Amino acid sequence: MSLRTLLSSTLGLLVLIAAGCGSGPNAIEETCDLEAARISPAGAVERPSLTGRVALPRTDPEACGNDPFTVETAADQAPFIDQDMLTVTVSYTGGCREHAFTLVPGDVFLESYPVKFNVTLAHDADGDPCEAYPTETYAFDLTPIKELYQDAYRTEQGIMVLGLWAPDGFAYSLAYEF
Repeated sequence: MSLRTLLSSTLGLLVLIAAGCGSGPNAIEETCDLEAARISPAGAVERPSLTGRVALPRTDPEACGNDPFTVETAADQAPFIDQDMLTVTVSYTGGCREHAFTLVPGDVFLESYPVKFNVTLAHDADGDPCEAYPTETYAFDLTPIKELYQDAYRTEQGIMVLGLWAPDGFAYSLAYEF
């Protein structure tokens, strides 16, 4: 089998998989709809119920914002997953306008054991001119990513390593088991 045939077959399979993922009540959004994907800061004691969505893998993270921020990784602020919720503490320059953080999944599961899957955290500062340095905690519902895994591997249970990326590079690695 030639390399060209193999690449063509692989591309066709990926297109079929992607087409099947866009239906149903929990379908991932086709674009970076900032209003739909906006998540409010999570409270330090009690996390609010979230209705936000995760942007589709084909979305360019920069379309969801490319403003600078830092993912806090100190022991008491490190990202963590509890059930299907990813909690991330971020710091950024601003303070005068509402900021939006959007979780943008990668394109493919990286075959290893456990499977690896990358997500990028995008930040839209809405042109905030202020120079305060707030630190806030955000929570993201990982259910759409779990459903992609369940569809791809035809199983209800699984484990993956979630690679959390920020615009300036790799930020953190987390185990996600369901």
